[in-house]
Amino acid sequence: MADAFSKDNPGNSVTVKCPACQHVVVVPSAWLGKPFRCTQCGKNLQVRAPRTGPVPVVSPPPIAPRQAGGENQVPQEFAVPRQENPAPRKRRPKASVVHWLMLALIWLLAAGMLVSAFITSRMVKQNEPVSPDIRAELSEAGNQPEDSSQQTGKSGATKGVNARSPTAHFPRRALLIAINEYLYANPLQQGAANSWKGLDKLGRALQVGLRYPSSQIAHISDAIPGGPIPLKKNLEKAIEEFLSLSRKQDSALVWFTGHGAVIEGKAYLAPLEGDLSQPSTLIPLDWVMEKLKSSPARQKVLVLDVFRFNPVIGQERPGSDPMPENFEKLAISPPAGVEVVLGCGKGQNSFEIDEAPMGLLPLALYEVLNQIISMDSEPQNPVDWGRLLVQVNQGMNANARRAIPPLAERLESTKRDGKSVEMLVQHAGKPAENGVAYDPAEPAAPMPDLARGKTGEKMGFELNGQVLRELDLPPVKRGRMGGTLHADTLPVLDAKAVAAFIEKGDEGTPLRKAMLQSQVDLWALSGLEPPMALKEGVMRVRQDKKITLETLVDFYGKPANETRFKEDVERNQKQVATIFALVEGDLETLKELADGLEKEPLRYQAHFQFLKARLEAQIAYLYEYQSALGSIRKELPALEKGHSGWRLASSTKLRGDRAGKQMEKDRNADLKKLVDKYPNSPWAVLARRDMLTSLGLEWQSAVKRE
Repeated sequence: MADAFSKDNPGNSVTVKCPACQHVVVVPSAWLGKPFRCTQCGKNLQVRAPRTGPVPVVSPPPIAPRQAGGENQVPQEFAVPRQENPAPRKRRPKASVVHWLMLALIWLLAAGMLVSAFITSRMVKQNEPVSPDIRAELSEAGNQPEDSSQQTGKSGATKGVNARSPTAHFPRRALLIAINEYLYANPLQQGAANSWKGLDKLGRALQVGLRYPSSQIAHISDAIPGGPIPLKKNLEKAIEEFLSLSRKQDSALVWFTGHGAVIEGKAYLAPLEGDLSQPSTLIPLDWVMEKLKSSPARQKVLVLDVFRFNPVIGQERPGSDPMPENFEKLAISPPAGVEVVLGCGKGQNSFEIDEAPMGLLPLALYEVLNQIISMDSEPQNPVDWGRLLVQVNQGMNANARRAIPPLAERLESTKRDGKSVEMLVQHAGKPAENGVAYDPAEPAAPMPDLARGKTGEKMGFELNGQVLRELDLPPVKRGRMGGTLHADTLPVLDAKAVAAFIEKGDEGTPLRKAMLQSQVDLWALSGLEPPMALKEGVMRVRQDKKITLETLVDFYGKPANETRFKEDVERNQKQVATIFALVEGDLETLKELADGLEKEPLRYQAHFQFLKARLEAQIAYLYEYQSALGSIRKELPALEKGHSGWRLASSTKLRGDRAGKQMEKDRNADLKKLVDKYPNSPWAVLARRDMLTSLGLEWQSAVKRE
């Protein structure tokens, strides 16, 4: 274990990370060697005292008192014979000026250390950040130290809470919702690679900066493995329970990252399966406002991080349009006692960029909260969201350990449709005054049940899982690995409907083998990690056809030599011709074997129709990709400040060859047949999703991802 302090950190406190949850804890020096609990996860911890310290001063052995005879009484065995003519003692030289200067310097350093220790202790008491870069190793320990600011009695009630202590929990709770991989709408990001880490970072910032207890922060995201899926029924249940169960002394926060829509003058929020053109699949915004209004909590805040757009992902499916004026008007007119934080204004987007994949609003708020540790020191005070958002919009320079840029500066290099963009976070409403005092003895409000609930026939769920495994295909666009669809997400057929799809038949038919080879080839050209069952075949195809990760390049860096760059692009175009031949050959084989389709079980007839449409989509994409290579070879696109190259982004319009556009029409026709023949089935969902996925491409100025 490393020491808690070092010679470069002479203060009397230290900032450490819990090894279990990575939560930052400020530990006073008085706690060194004593057990305490992590304020987030409750794990028993202990900071080991430093191994090294000041070198102890060794005192000489005591001199025995003189006897009357004037001689020291020394044991006989240690007596030294007295010399007749002892050598004269050397006189100690006088202290030089240099010695006195060194002594004075030591005293000044000691005084500085004392002053630093005093200031640090004051900062700890006021819950200000202390030495954020210092790290110490933690070990499991027993109970909290006796001098902890919170002591729990037999009844479980907290006694003697010191609100200024960094371990004090305030009456605050949050429900954080983030949707990444929509079924029918444009994909979003709450973190790099569609992970939920951005949402997790936001929750940690609420704990550190605003004293939200970890036990009072709930997450709902399709990116959380094994977590609750943000379907409409799950979100409505969670929002209603979270708000209705809040105590009168609570500050309740509902955060929503996802798509919004306005249909016939009414505003909606989109759950995972939401169709932005079908109100019945969406959550009415006025319903959410009503639940906030009726909540007993004294402060009720709704954060709408909606109308998100990432220029380098582009627009693959509907959504991510600029915010319409009607949505803004409805959102910033909340009921009395309800506050709304709106991620952007009319005609704007809430942006995601490569430098901030979790989104600019949560990232800026995260950075501000990590600078302002507990803006208020009283638990009964509401969170001052207006003040926070000023710093989110305008950034922070004064009194900041690290400058936080304003949103306008972060978006300086971002363009949409070739135009500069703006983003202004808005705040409306104010908390109600219900006169309820802070009571640390009141039990915490229960959190909503977020278990992944399954409803419907067991056989239907099993069929969904089998379809997703058997039709496990990579995304059409190179480099865009979509989020995993869940069996819970797809519609669940009843037992009677499932019975028609149970039969599997002979897997060795020529048609079935051709379908499997098509699936292998699509994974081979994707450059992505294939499913384990297909891996051997995929690796063989990549080796035989010389398909590498560089075959379908989706990012080009700014060239040092433009002539050589264009030669590389031309060479890449020739390599793509090999992929064309591979996929077109698979499609022709399926068409030739289609006469035997009626002999296959109904399940594989549906598989065939979907796989054929996916091959058509891949060919249309390759035509568009070749056109994109031709355009960048002809003329380099504009490169924005701070960017290092260009990335292929999705576009709603195909710009390429006429043959590619025709292939896209063929794909849509085949998918529509699938929807019409198998309505309300897993295949219908997958087909509708692909029909809404655009195959157009355009180059966007971007930074290179590590």
